Amino acid sequence: MLIAHWPPDKLSHWRINSGSASAASRLQTFLPSWRIACWLLAVAGFFPTPAWGGLSASDVVVVVNANSLNSRTLANHFVALRQIPAINVVVLEGVPSSEVITVDDFRQKILKPLLEELGRRQLLDHIQCVAYSADFPSAIDISGDLKGIKDRHQVFTPVGSINALTYLYADVLVGDPNYIALHSNFYAR
Repeated sequence: MLIAHWPPDKLSHWRINSGSASAASRLQTFLPSWRIACWLLAVAGFFPTPAWGGLSASDVVVVVNANSLNSRTLANHFVALRQIPAINVVVLEGVPSSEVITVDDFRQKILKPLLEELGRRQLLDHIQCVAYSADFPSAIDISGDLKGIKDRHQVFTPVGSINALTYLYADVLVGDPNYIALHSNFYAR
């Protein structure tokens, strides 16, 4: 039988009326630690800490086509809803209006101006996501970079997406066709 004296004046206030001494000593050491653990869990429940996952607004850069009303409108709504800082909005002039452009046009008219502007604003170190607004070319003809590959397998098509080529920007900037290699993107398997 377990009897507790109330009010307790110490953590080890339990008295055992029956049982062996070893069981009593084990119970006396277990109960105070159990009570402390419950108390800590209860207190921790009153002071929750926020769990942040994914991207914060300052990790995203929004790229806008200056010549497109649709692009500006969509970007304005996205920036307002996601609370993207104004410094993270890059407006590009002279973006080609066609759906498919060459890799050289992509480098000169989209990628280089974007990276230069991010460098000027000192955002290159922490940007985790580039979000293109509407009216950007979605397909990039990379056949110009693939001319040096003689035995190109059929799976390596000469078209890349604007998102993939932005992600693999280092190889794309120098014209290195390794950006189409199967091991170039560790997110894709």
